[in-house]
Amino acid sequence: LMYNGDAGALGTGPFAYGTYATNGVDASLNSPQGGNCFCTSGNSGATPVWYFGGFDLNVGAVAGTTLGSNVYSDPEKVYFNAFVNVKGSQSSIPVVNFKEGSVQRTKYLYIYGTGWQYVSFKLSDANVLNPQDISVVSFGLNAYPTQGTSGDMCVDFVNFTNDAPFFKTE
Repeated sequence: LMYNGDAGALGTGPFAYGTYATNGVDASLNSPQGGNCFCTSGNSGATPVWYFGGFDLNVGAVAGTTLGSNVYSDPEKVYFNAFVNVKGSQSSIPVVNFKEGSVQRTKYLYIYGTGWQYVSFKLSDANVLNPQDISVVSFGLNAYPTQGTSGDMCVDFVNFTNDAPFFKTE
């Protein structure tokens, strides 16, 4: 468990950034995990942009550590799981990045509508080579499908699992 908005997660952060982003913990969205979540709201005024901002989660209790033996080394057997809410935004797209050594691997999350949506995928789908080498998970809020002036993303219950997704969906 990397982040759940409350105490008890392994990761440190979130560490927020972005010229056009407001970041913070939100307790009002009725999170599926049952507590707080972390949100990024983008607003660039009248100037359309591609990127609003985001936040980093260090995967270990100490910055600079990696997932290590907490997960398998085979990216076909390790899943990334999270709940994501874009608050109905139709002009933004959350992006999750995995810092693997000196390389950043990227996966776009095509989330639409209102409410919480469960996201789960194998790390091989994000071109990760060795999950044990991941040190940071970043969430970025981008405009999509064209440059935009606003957008929203909230995340909760960010975790990695071996062999199967956290929840089985059909």
